[in-house]
Amino acid sequence: MKPYRIGGLRRLGRRVRSVFAVAAGLAGMLAGCGPAAGGSVSTPATPPAPRVTLTTLVGQHLTVPNGRAAVLYFVSAQCSSCVDGLHQLTALQGQVPKTVQWLAVDVTPQYDPASAVSSMLAETGARWPAAYATNQVLQAYHVTALDQLAVIGADGRLLYDGGRPSDGVLRRLLDAAQG
Repeated sequence: MKPYRIGGLRRLGRRVRSVFAVAAGLAGMLAGCGPAAGGSVSTPATPPAPRVTLTTLVGQHLTVPNGRAAVLYFVSAQCSSCVDGLHQLTALQGQVPKTVQWLAVDVTPQYDPASAVSSMLAETGARWPAAYATNQVLQAYHVTALDQLAVIGADGRLLYDGGRPSDGVLRRLLDAAQG
């Protein structure tokens, strides 16, 4: 496809722009290891969470939303603040109903072998599945940095997506997610 000029800027095909956008996003995530600024908390009028299916590191297929409250935590095995986040979430996991589904989603599969992701989970005491992110998941859940999470209500609404919140905010989100 031949690029053409509009207003002095080169316009490239949709596929090429998408590839550059994903590459830039991953580079930004690696550079910005740490909680992202802000996040969005939904209101009752918020549309449903994007439905995605992930394959865990052991080959199990998990679809969210799926009628259970869920926490998707976006990490990299090379991210030190993600280890802190896993410690925070693991402690919180013991205080909420066991019906909450927890999933660590590694956003840098090209750099993180499954053994590194599994070791990170084991060292933090996280006893939930991990999966590699796909471009669809990254875009659907607005992942722009490491150490982000999404909270999905049992009713399928996206209650939060953004940087890792405080324990108090996360606890309130998980209470709301239960219905």
